[in-house]
Amino acid sequence: MIETELSRCVATFHPGATGVTGAAKLSGGASQETWTFDIVHPDGTIGAILRRAPPGYGAAPGRAAGLDAEAMLMQLAHDAGLPSPKVMHVLRPEDGLGRGFIMARVEGETIARKILRDEE
Repeated sequence: MIETELSRCVATFHPGATGVTGAAKLSGGASQETWTFDIVHPDGTIGAILRRAPPGYGAAPGRAAGLDAEAMLMQLAHDAGLPSPKVMHVLRPEDGLGRGFIMARVEGETIARKILRDEE
């Protein structure tokens, strides 16, 4: 089901995209959902991540900056040359996916204790 919604959404912002494949919910995330998927395109697949609020979830005003602000800060960091994924699309109500954003998938470690413990 989420692949159908993602396919419709991706077609609105990525010219030539013909759908998505491999959508899988990732573990982790205290209050937000994180999904990995591939955008299918004639030039090759593009790894992407959906970060969104779970259905029916609404952050209390003043408790969190929100996903729109998170997306904007991530894009500003990316544009400034900092190691941050490119934000591809901020979700709109007509996307049917709730509140959140889609960003490029970047390979790397996500477990904080491993990042802090391991030597480079």
